[in-house]
Amino acid sequence: MIQSPGEPIGIGEFLRRTKFVVPPNQRAYAWKPAQIEELFDDLQSFLDSDEYFLGWIVLSAESEGDSPKIVDGQQRLATFCMIYAAIRDYLFDQEKFDVAAKIADRVLYTEPDWTSTKEPRLLMGADDQSFFFRYVIASPSSPDRCAEKITRSSLHSHRRIAKAYDRVRELVFELAEKRGVKGLEQ
Repeated sequence: MIQSPGEPIGIGEFLRRTKFVVPPNQRAYAWKPAQIEELFDDLQSFLDSDEYFLGWIVLSAESEGDSPKIVDGQQRLATFCMIYAAIRDYLFDQEKFDVAAKIADRVLYTEPDWTSTKEPRLLMGADDQSFFFRYVIASPSSPDRCAEKITRSSLHSHRRIAKAYDRVRELVFELAEKRGVKGLEQ
């Protein structure tokens, strides 16, 4: 749960509210598999108890209508975007294309009123945004996703994102196999 002014809200609802920007002064994605596994352990406890405190996410908007900039919590937000992308990928693999598309449309993308182009809800730092989109956010069948490869010359932050997302996918697929698709809906 996230404490919004007023009531705590779930991460899915939080992500659906707007687009979020990682400002240039924030570090690149840095979580390692151990931190991801700890989050998953916490989330599995949540599935059994129905309550989980995600922690504070601090946002700042320079003016009305601007996408909020993430002051604190970008590692968690990026990881939760990875989790939702992995759930979408699992459903896609299970040929549940309509549900996979709903997750993508509601949580991973936003579609501004003035265009029909979908934009990612989380905009990573300049060095990582394009890679994060192609490796994590893009549909598993998209040419962008299929073409994205990690090489020795890849940026260190890209290798961290890829390693993190690959681990998130493994954990989500394991959870789905153990609890079924219904376990992912929680």
